[in-house]
Amino acid sequence: MSSFLKKLITVLLSLLLFAYIGYRAYLAFYHPLRTVKAQSSVVQDMVTVSAVMLHNDSVIQGSTDGGVIDYIRSDGERVPKGGVVANVYASSQDAQKAVRLQNLNAKIAKLQQEQSSKDVSAGDITMLDSEIDSGVITLSDAASSSGLETLSDAADKLLDLFNRKQIATGTVKDYTAEIASLNSQAAALGAVNPVRSIASPLSGCFVSSADGFEGVYDTSKIDTINAADVSKLLSLKPTVKSGSVGKIVSDYKWYIVCNVSNNDSFKFTKGAQMSVQFPMSSQNAVPVTVKAVNKSSSGCAIALECGYMTGKLAVMRRQQVEIVSSEVNGIKIENDSINIVNGVKGVFILKGNTVAFRRIEPVYSGNGFTVSAVDTTDSKRLQVYDSVIIGGDDLYDGKIVN
Repeated sequence: MSSFLKKLITVLLSLLLFAYIGYRAYLAFYHPLRTVKAQSSVVQDMVTVSAVMLHNDSVIQGSTDGGVIDYIRSDGERVPKGGVVANVYASSQDAQKAVRLQNLNAKIAKLQQEQSSKDVSAGDITMLDSEIDSGVITLSDAASSSGLETLSDAADKLLDLFNRKQIATGTVKDYTAEIASLNSQAAALGAVNPVRSIASPLSGCFVSSADGFEGVYDTSKIDTINAADVSKLLSLKPTVKSGSVGKIVSDYKWYIVCNVSNNDSFKFTKGAQMSVQFPMSSQNAVPVTVKAVNKSSSGCAIALECGYMTGKLAVMRRQQVEIVSSEVNGIKIENDSINIVNGVKGVFILKGNTVAFRRIEPVYSGNGFTVSAVDTTDSKRLQVYDSVIIGGDDLYDGKIVN
């Protein structure tokens, strides 16, 4: 045998050996089946609608007579009957001076309060540290939101906490010099008196503006509101009453009303507990109770009752909202992955190179997916992080995938 032929045979054998090794590696590490890790999910069943917020509110009338009004209450702040909500000053200069004095006096009061925190225990300091940590998170969240008022409040609160800790730990002995400086600034400004004050006619939640919706619907009749009433409120172009300087929401209960389709109406039952989200606002979701579900030939009117109030909620009137009728926890599965074996609904998973069947317990069905309840004690049920097989042909429990 010639040396050339020997070399050729050696090369061919080497190629065959490499090909065999590669094939065995392919069988060991590659599976032709596509899989996805099962993940725990929270799925909300929600209805997105245009809604109107109805309060039991009354307009605050007040004359400015060419003066400048200075509100001394924040939106959403509760005030007693007869409580002053605003002052009217003769000029903008007087109003600015009054605001400056209010800010200085507020800073003085805070420093005096913080200075009284000298004698504290280690437990108190630990609590302060915890509050500071929470304050930093709140400030970060406020910075990423669109609410400048929330950002300012969060920054002020965090500064107060830092000041209290400085006093508590002895880093700063006292704020006597700072307080004296602020008092000097206040004295230099001098006193300024308003031309008149505007008081609230009722006790309740103050709002510094009126929008003309005040009193357009009698909330005592909320149980009988119908689709035509809601449509009228959604299309209403109200006129603000002359002389309005704000309003008072006198009842802590208020309502969100909307129209829903006949299909969605079955998600609502009188007395059911739900939540409402406000995608157009930085306001967090609020809990609500279904107050009324009134079907008619023109549609279905829904009234939701809420007893939670904030400054943002107090000024809302018409807005798109998301009503979360239910919320389920479980494993979200694409319907294409679901199989029925011997009358049992489930999915095939891949364990190593072996196919296994895992039962599912559907608790919710959506558009193209199903949510299965999790039971970690049941080894035959689908679990979080199982490798669910997507598609695949001729699958069965125990099949070996080469």
